[in-house]
Amino acid sequence: MYREGYALVLSSGIGSLLGFLYWIVAARSYAPSIVGLNSAMISAMMFVAGISQLNLANAAVRFLPTAGAASARFVTAIYLVTFGSCLVAGTTFLTGAGIWTPTLGFLREMPWLAIAFTVSAMAWGAFNLQHSILTGLRKAVWVPIENGAYSVGKLLLLAVFALLLPRWGIFASWTVALAMTILPTAALIYGRLMPRHGEVSRADVALPRLRNVARYVGGDYLGGLCWLASTTLVPIIVFQEAGAAANAYYSLSWVMVLPLYTIGASMGSSLVVSAVFDAGILRTLSYRMLLQTSLLVVPLTIVLVVGAPHILGIFGEDYAEHGTSVLRLLALAALPGTINTMYVNVARVQRRVSRVAIVFGAQALIVLGLTWLLLKPYGLPAAGMAWVIAQSAVAIVVVAHAFAAHGPLHRRT
Repeated sequence: MYREGYALVLSSGIGSLLGFLYWIVAARSYAPSIVGLNSAMISAMMFVAGISQLNLANAAVRFLPTAGAASARFVTAIYLVTFGSCLVAGTTFLTGAGIWTPTLGFLREMPWLAIAFTVSAMAWGAFNLQHSILTGLRKAVWVPIENGAYSVGKLLLLAVFALLLPRWGIFASWTVALAMTILPTAALIYGRLMPRHGEVSRADVALPRLRNVARYVGGDYLGGLCWLASTTLVPIIVFQEAGAAANAYYSLSWVMVLPLYTIGASMGSSLVVSAVFDAGILRTLSYRMLLQTSLLVVPLTIVLVVGAPHILGIFGEDYAEHGTSVLRLLALAALPGTINTMYVNVARVQRRVSRVAIVFGAQALIVLGLTWLLLKPYGLPAAGMAWVIAQSAVAIVVVAHAFAAHGPLHRRT
């Protein structure tokens, strides 16, 4: 469990470090307005891809460990569903882009860019799905390799596209690097890992019925949509209400903080994969993983809060001046966020997906609502304060519920 968890954390660390370098190059190569424009496009693309995944990534983590000989059929099905839904969602988004995101309405007026946007959403959906497939196969040690290859390729392509595509180079580097990464990973999954997984899986377990998978995915999908809205719609709100430059300051601050959340998600995914085989020790395993998560998140939060102006100063003086407060607030919000993330993953093991939807739904409602209401009167730090209030309020309720129930980790009966 620790091996798989720390492999996923290592993947996040590699992605964060190389992502840090990536955005340094981007900030130094493009004006803040161009960075903000491309960042908004990337956020929109990730939102479309996230909606289209139907949260099948979490279903892979939950059910693939016990799928046995049905693993290949299960994986193929979720691949096809992801590609098809991404195509439909991408087309739908572009058709109405001028209505719900007027600042991105130009996408539908440029056919080549619209095609690139849709293909990028499909590739991003597959890329994230592959992380969960590798985790579900209990081969998360491959995730840092895939993520590292993607991050390096994206960085190298950015340096090239900065000369060739002065306006769209950031978005182009994301799309092309994805295409170069997902195909070799798919070959690894089908050619090597799944055959071995089918051989070593326990014989007394099997893939659950489609009805059970659909019920699990349905509730978890609602929660996933809410988390996706929290992370990808805030930059669009900032872009819409405060302009492209302000979105650049917020987006790069979020890039610095995202690893704090992915640490909890990584440890939680490993917990799910391990606990499905023996729910009787779920309580012990979850406490251990919460401790491991805290040992990583707390020191990193302190580093970000103390060093915020110096870290953002690497991107440029404007980023340090306008982004320091929001970076500090976003980092502080990650502390109660570790509690919420572990609670959600425990609920996934127990198949209590309604709790997943409630936790993420409450977070999204508070984050998006407060950001929309407070951004104009209080400026960019309001977006960070919205995250602090949302995570803290939900964590208080989660802890209170845990005590009221004599511990949130009781096995489901």
